[in-house]
Amino acid sequence: ITEYLERLQLIMKYIGVSDCKMQEGSLRCDVNISVRKAGETGFGTRTEIKNMNSFTFIQKAVDYELNRQIDLLENGEAVIQETRRYNDAEDITESMRGKEDANDYRYFREPDLVTIETDPAEVEEIRKTLPELPDSRYARYVNEWEIPEKDAALLTKYRRVAEYFETAADGVTKKTVSNFIIGQIFRRLATDAEKEAFEIKTTAAQLHDLVKLIDDGKLRMNLAKSTLEKMLDTGEDATALVDESAMAGVDEAALREICRQAVEQNPAAVRDYLAGKEKAVKALVGFVMKATRGAADAKAAEELLIALIKA
Repeated sequence: ITEYLERLQLIMKYIGVSDCKMQEGSLRCDVNISVRKAGETGFGTRTEIKNMNSFTFIQKAVDYELNRQIDLLENGEAVIQETRRYNDAEDITESMRGKEDANDYRYFREPDLVTIETDPAEVEEIRKTLPELPDSRYARYVNEWEIPEKDAALLTKYRRVAEYFETAADGVTKKTVSNFIIGQIFRRLATDAEKEAFEIKTTAAQLHDLVKLIDDGKLRMNLAKSTLEKMLDTGEDATALVDESAMAGVDEAALREICRQAVEQNPAAVRDYLAGKEKAVKALVGFVMKATRGAADAKAAEELLIALIKA
């Protein structure tokens, strides 16, 4: 039931009919539950749990009420048609009031609401105005763009994030854009509300340009990550934060010399590596990256360091 409600909530947010904030009353849920013994064709007596304002509480109330009704029937007792409330402090449902028949529900027509009739053509015209819904986006991200399912779920959970992602990912490596959003950007947005609003200084076009620099081989990934942090802080473009010499990287001769210095100045790490502690080389790579201010290719540096150590 929680999965169904979350999907319904997401669709309503996508089409803009509600912000669906349960804590503010934008979304409410009443739960009706009945059980029957195996083989019976008639429905059991139902109870209604009112004014649920949390998906977590809804699931807990359903679980408790199902078990309560099953226990009653298995012990030969009857389920009473009534309205109940969920007591989250004790994780139980409690009786609020009984309802003997439908009249007790006070159902009546609202005289100020008129009947609205629509034809199929009008429904289709309205359908065309809808945004792409989350399930469709999710399938496209996974099947066409090869985004991992877990990442695709996070990207489509928030409409503004999905729209930002698609704009930023147009014409560049989509997985890189996805990683930046889910990694560095989401780390700055701690709550669901912050991710929903998605108010950041870096525009989708700026993130696109940053990834384009990576794709074109002009910017190393490690330098791109530190550049994105500065972009998120300042709202500036990548090209304004990284000079041309840094984007050009480090030539082979210079990289070899820095790697040689790393080996000479870190004898303990070298001994550890030769003793079988392969992760020790990461300390040497860190030395190189610091010396080059992130401009070196970390993978090339690691390969060169290992070659120098084994020479």
